[in-house]
Amino acid sequence: MPTFQKGISAIYILISVIILTSAIAGAYYLGTKNQASPPVSSPSPTPTPQPTSTPTPTPQISPSPFPTPKADLIENIKASVISKNYAALEGYSENQVNLIIEATECCGIVDKAKAIKELNYLNSATFPWNFDQTDPIIVEIKQKYPQIFSKDSLIGIAANDFMVAFTLNSNMDKIAKIYLAATYKLLNNK
Repeated sequence: MPTFQKGISAIYILISVIILTSAIAGAYYLGTKNQASPPVSSPSPTPTPQPTSTPTPTPQISPSPFPTPKADLIENIKASVISKNYAALEGYSENQVNLIIEATECCGIVDKAKAIKELNYLNSATFPWNFDQTDPIIVEIKQKYPQIFSKDSLIGIAANDFMVAFTLNSNMDKIAKIYLAATYKLLNNK
């Protein structure tokens, strides 16, 4: 390679190194300058004072001294009746259950296995079941027969009038009483 070309190549390399060094130095300078100076903000409009109001305190609901039924327990009871999977209720029952089958001599206090087995009485019930505790029929039953049903009893009425009621224990976590009837209308004869 001639000396003339070697000199030009060296100049190109030297110019490239100078440009690259300048670019790096400039970037470093600008980066440190932006970190050192506070950010410039655009002037914001001065807020107009608004009249302040004292927030209205929300009423605190104190917990009831009486336990309420657990929603998941109620839903599981309904699902078991609707699906006719009564065996699932054994785990939700007390060891001894007061079982009443209307218009029969059955049963009184029985162990939970027998109580759950007797739920097969509902196999002839037809869907849909009405578990709406605000339904006028269910409300009337609870009002007319408080000695049988508490205000917290879960009453269900099938499309063909079969009726089931579950009353929970005082902790509201286990089934303590089961009431069965071929029709809720049997209660009108009491």
